[in-house]
Amino acid sequence: QGSLLEQAEAAGLRPQAGCRMGICHTCTCRKVSGQVRDLRSGELSEAGEQDIQICVSAPVGTVTLDL
Repeated sequence: QGSLLEQAEAAGLRPQAGCRMGICHTCTCRKVSGQVRDLRSGELSEAGEQDIQICVSAPVGTVTLDL
């Protein structure tokens, strides 16, 4: 299971992205629900709404994004 960015692209979506490693913040979008794991630190997000970087976030279960 890859990042949310990789999964979105595999599904035919084209979200904005730049560096693909969490530096430029081009891919930042709103997570509406669900939980994600930061691929750099392993840290889990909160379950509610927050801005995340989809290039360095992997879903933990079902995640809803506002792309």
